[in-house]
Amino acid sequence: MAAATFLTRLIGVSGVPIHRAWALRVIALVPVAAFAVLVSASLELRPNAWFRWAVVGLGGWLSWRGAPTWAAIGGGLAAYLIGTALVR
Repeated sequence: MAAATFLTRLIGVSGVPIHRAWALRVIALVPVAAFAVLVSASLELRPNAWFRWAVVGLGGWLSWRGAPTWAAIGGGLAAYLIGTALVR
């Protein structure tokens, strides 16, 4: 997963033109799928896990509102780091 995510970001940063419609759809979905797997694997249904659920909700809300993937991940990560320092 990490290699696929890194390669898609490298392709985007390098400016390599992609002319196939199916390739563009696949490249757009790989980071979303990789991060969804990483995040959902760490969620728990315990009383003290509310904060993680709130951070995932924030990232989902940012994505739903049309924020780029990097903004949703960065916003969720920033909220998690700041909240962890304050709550725990």
